[in-house]
Amino acid sequence: MTDNNGYTPEEQELLNEASRLNEMANEQWDDCNYPETEPLYRRALEIFEQVTGPNSIEIANGLY
Repeated sequence: MTDNNGYTPEEQELLNEASRLNEMANEQWDDCNYPETEPLYRRALEIFEQVTGPNSIEIANGLY
């Protein structure tokens, strides 16, 4: 079963987790904790790619 955005509840939960990781990385970046940001950004990207595919416009928008 999918919801309005076309993702299953499990996929939506993964996307929510990726968004949380991305927000955490942004906070670390803002606090100049640069070494802590890369693993968070990488994990978020892995999740986004897993759910949406590596060539997704959603990933491209996030990189812009």
